[in-house]
Amino acid sequence: MHDGGRDSRRLSELKSAPRLDGHDLRHGQPVDHHAHLPVCIEEIRGGIYWLAVVLISIVGTLITDNLIDNFGVSLETTAIVFGVVLAAIFAAWYASEKTLSVHTICTMRREAFYWLAILFTFALGTAAGDLAAEKLNLGYMVSAIIFGALIAVVAVAHKGFKLNAVLAFWIAYILTRPLGASLGDYLSQSHNDGGLGWVPS
Repeated sequence: MHDGGRDSRRLSELKSAPRLDGHDLRHGQPVDHHAHLPVCIEEIRGGIYWLAVVLISIVGTLITDNLIDNFGVSLETTAIVFGVVLAAIFAAWYASEKTLSVHTICTMRREAFYWLAILFTFALGTAAGDLAAEKLNLGYMVSAIIFGALIAVVAVAHKGFKLNAVLAFWIAYILTRPLGASLGDYLSQSHNDGGLGWVPS
């Protein structure tokens, strides 16, 4: 069944953005609600979206690992640089689109900003997770607990103290990356390195 109310909300959100099909909603041209609504990224389900996420996660992780292992860049430097790059992406995205909401990623430009942000959250998360666990000697499990606790704080701030939903989403999303990196290392690293050694070297 077609949801007319949902379409109306999406049309309102998209009025400030150029259309993928070349139509411009900003000047009030008639729109066929059923035929011309662009597909938003949140509506993509299944293999294609998750395959893209997995591939980008691998690329982001490899970027960080190669900079550290093969080029001798320090964890501190990679974390700072990727943090600055990610902040720049968000700043450019907001300056261009006036929103960072994932519910309005219905144009090619917004999708480009989205995937760039995802790429560098993985790169930053790998560096931040390793920095906390290894350089600061917190250990993989403790680091995972800390990042998980920070995500819980964000959730409480959103639910209990009305932290902006878009801001809360992106903070939590970014924090899931070092959380995942710390958990992954905890499972895969040897006992001597503070892990469980489940993945043979």
